[in-house]
This record gives sequence, C-alpha cells and structure tokens, in this order.
Amino acid sequence: MSLRSKHHVYPDAAILRTLPSPISTETYCGIHHNKVYELAREVSQEFSLNHMRDRIEVTHQGQRAYMVLFFEAFAGHPLSIGLRSTYDKSASLAIAGGASVDVCSNQSIHGSDITLFRKHTKNADKEIGDLFRNAFTASTAKYEENLQWLLDLKTMEVTQ
Repeated sequence: MSLRSKHHVYPDAAILRTLPSPISTETYCGIHHNKVYELAREVSQEFSLNHMRDRIEVTHQGQRAYMVLFFEAFAGHPLSIGLRSTYDKSASLAIAGGASVDVCSNQSIHGSDITLFRKHTKNADKEIGDLFRNAFTASTAKYEENLQWLLDLKTMEVTQ
C-alpha cells in the first residue's frame, strides 16, 4: 500500500496543527484544516454545546481531513458535527450536523439534519463563519425538535 492511500485516524485534533498550510491561488482559497476545526469549536461555544470528543481522519499526506466533533447537546443525547476539508481541490468544504453524521474518506458527507457545502473560491475563508453558524442554527433547531418528539413519545399513553 502506498503512503498516498494510507488513512490515519486520530482521537485528538492536535494533529491538524502539524499539517502544512494549503497553497492559495487567484481562484482557490486554501483554508487550513485546523482553522476549519477551530471555527467549528468556536461556533459550538456560541450555541453552548459541550464538546465531548473528536474523530479526525487525515489522508493523502495531509491534503484531506475528515472530522467529526461530538457534543453533549440536549438531555444526554449527543449532537454530531461533521467537517470535510481538502487542499487538493478534490471536493468543496462541507459541514454536516445531526444525531447521525457520516463523513467518509471517499469524499461523502451527510448529516441527518443538515449538510452544507462551500467551494474554495475567493473569500471562502471570510464566509465559512456564516456557513458554520447557519449549519449549527439549523442542526441544533432540528435536533431539539426531534428530541422533543422523542421525549413526547416517552410520555404518550399506549392504548389498545
């Protein structure tokens, strides 16, 4: 197996700080994987979410990072936020959220509540904060709605 195809999974986001910075061009705005991660953590604090743990996967010699952040959100039920970040122009920046999030090294990303994408074009680094806030807003609102439905079901009387 070549080094290019190896996948490295890390429980700690500190690995992201050790990766090289992306090279930006006139039409491509490279955003460091660590900046993507740190912005998601910053926005999560705006929503008063308690961080539990991470799952970080780095592939293609640091050119691609797939991240899932787990938060203790509501009534002990974790909320997951998935992130996809690439330097090699293979896919757009993506954020997904919900009770279930799939972030795969084959570039697939899906959240049970929301999935948003942003091309790495000019000003992407300035606009991802709003993208992340929109994702967290929609994800937490839908998640709270689903959780309330679950809690209502628990109190519902079963009739015969």
